[in-house]
Amino acid sequence: MKKLKFLLLLLLAGSMTFVSCTKDDDKKDDGGGDNPPAKKEMKLVKVINEDNSSLELQYNSDNNLTKRIFKDKDGNLLPYYEEFTYTNGDMTMYTVYNNGAAAQQLTVTYVDGKPSAGNYQTDQGSGLVDYFKLAYTYGGEDLATLDYIVGGNTVQQVTYTYTGSNVTKTSTVAGGSLAGEETFTYDEKKNPMNGVGINYTLGDASMASVNNQLTNTKTDAADVVVDAQSYVNTFEYNDNDYPTKITANALDNQTTTISVLEYEEK
Repeated sequence: MKKLKFLLLLLLAGSMTFVSCTKDDDKKDDGGGDNPPAKKEMKLVKVINEDNSSLELQYNSDNNLTKRIFKDKDGNLLPYYEEFTYTNGDMTMYTVYNNGAAAQQLTVTYVDGKPSAGNYQTDQGSGLVDYFKLAYTYGGEDLATLDYIVGGNTVQQVTYTYTGSNVTKTSTVAGGSLAGEETFTYDEKKNPMNGVGINYTLGDASMASVNNQLTNTKTDAADVVVDAQSYVNTFEYNDNDYPTKITANALDNQTTTISVLEYEEK
């Protein structure tokens, strides 16, 4: 069984830096010096691709992600979109709609403020039906393993390894054997998709990490690098330390994608 693949971005951590002026010097320093401008907390609102197709993101009053809509190169809405539903601040439902009907849905329950169990459903032609369940386990506050369960049996388990507040490796076991691994390196800038209400819920390493992935290296069951699915990312950043442009190059040199990111202040 393949690992569940949600529609996710390539890619808010870090605390805001506050700088105050001394009372005997009312002048503002707009760059550098002893009083650099405070970094602003931003939210990602749009991603524009090379062909001018785009992804737009919407948030609630808590700055949690509530909806992602997709447009083609001419600005026309595509027939699918994603909604995120919250209960007391926790993301308890993720739904993918296609032509107005729910095509996929993940319902999540929580224990002590962390995702504990999930039920994933998909439309097989006559409405949503159960497909598999999820079980989350933790090492302290971090997600340690995510089990995919069918008929009461774990058919796949993903294990997460961390360095600081970033996921640096995921290992996938299926049918009792290692199916593959992914290793990641990071920049030191703010990841706009961390801290928007999702984090561990979808089991995605990029959303669970506070920084942006510089490299993503995938190996198969034989520990051979899968070049077509491994990437090196380069970034441009704004003055608030968020990425504004991402260039992703596959290791096989066959695929390069460029995305421009737009923000609004929180």
